[in-house]
Amino acid sequence: MEKVLKAAAPISLKMNSVWNVAGSLLYTLTQWGLLVVLAKLGSAEMVGIFTLGLALTAPVMMLMRFNLRVAVASDSREDFKFQEYYTSRVVTTAVFLVVMTAIAFFYSENSVMFGVILLLSVARGVESIGDILHGYLQKIGRLDLVAKSVMLKGAGSLIIFTGLMVVFEDLLLATAGMMISWLLVLFFYDYKLTGQYTSFRFSFDRSTQKLIFRLSFPLGVALLVDSLVSNVPRYIIEHSYGVEALGFFAAIVYIIHAGGNVIYAISNAVMPQLSNDYQEFKFRNFLKLLGSLLLMIATGGAVASLLVGQFGGEILTVVYSAEYAGLEHLFLLLMVGGVVKYMGKMVETGLFATREFHIQPYINVVTLVLIGGLSLWLIPRYGLVGAAYALMIAEGVQLVVRCGWLVFYLKKQNRKLRIV
Repeated sequence: MEKVLKAAAPISLKMNSVWNVAGSLLYTLTQWGLLVVLAKLGSAEMVGIFTLGLALTAPVMMLMRFNLRVAVASDSREDFKFQEYYTSRVVTTAVFLVVMTAIAFFYSENSVMFGVILLLSVARGVESIGDILHGYLQKIGRLDLVAKSVMLKGAGSLIIFTGLMVVFEDLLLATAGMMISWLLVLFFYDYKLTGQYTSFRFSFDRSTQKLIFRLSFPLGVALLVDSLVSNVPRYIIEHSYGVEALGFFAAIVYIIHAGGNVIYAISNAVMPQLSNDYQEFKFRNFLKLLGSLLLMIATGGAVASLLVGQFGGEILTVVYSAEYAGLEHLFLLLMVGGVVKYMGKMVETGLFATREFHIQPYINVVTLVLIGGLSLWLIPRYGLVGAAYALMIAEGVQLVVRCGWLVFYLKKQNRKLRIV
């Protein structure tokens, strides 16, 4: 067990949830604000280049992270020291940067696109190191500290990005400013704060890293495939209709993505509790907590969908510009699909709590194959609306499959209890 340098007294589950949701909500709004700034001060093409960079970096980053934050937060038995998880993350982040440099070089059509993809890759790398530090803080029940970090990162990046766009109207310069602001938060907040609670350093042991790799590789593949599920339609849109069309689509999708970040924040807060309930055979508590969260998502999603159906065009005009007003039907379809995705993510949290990580890639591969086929069929025929239908159908299938596997593992754990 790591040497604890400062008393790690956890705050309550309720306060963890409040802080995490508040932090994620503010961060999501600030990152959404980047697209709003680009839409208002730049162009749909700028939005397209920026979101293309995000779409290219996301799948590789998801794989290279191996979702070690989940492994850290759910490691109630102390299978590995934190510095061993940290070392693994540093290594995989370095590999990610090498891979993304090659992708940026071969994929980019011009120097601006190359620069934006490369800068976003460095920003993702910085975020990845911060993520594993946040995993330890999550494990000791201090998501309030994580929330303050993401608030600083979000607010700082939006202020710097906006200022540079106002003065220079230069996407490359604004992206560089965002990356530097993230780096400052990592060194002057995340490292300093985590170091107060545990001692850790880069310490590579081949046998230990092999064990961590075997544990977390399925999680990395699952995240890679899950990211591709979201991004494959974007690749096909960009290939079929160009960067500008991708800009319109991505701007609307990010509104849905904002809600997803709130759900992710809640899932991070409840993960340790669900994991403990599962390991201690408290199935009633497990199902009560998970069920109440799913009901909350369904209710909130229904209200949001009604609002979008009634005022979608007006919302898009206010948030972005009049150019987006005619896309209200697309907005509604994406919102409905988003609600299904939110519910699937919460069920996935229940699966993560079981630590049965090996099934995750298979679930996501089925979803990827489905959305890939649907996108290739629907997008060339129906455009952006076809992409929305592809996402909606694939997320629905994924939700059903995840529910089935969660029921299976709960029954399996219940049989262990009877044997004991």
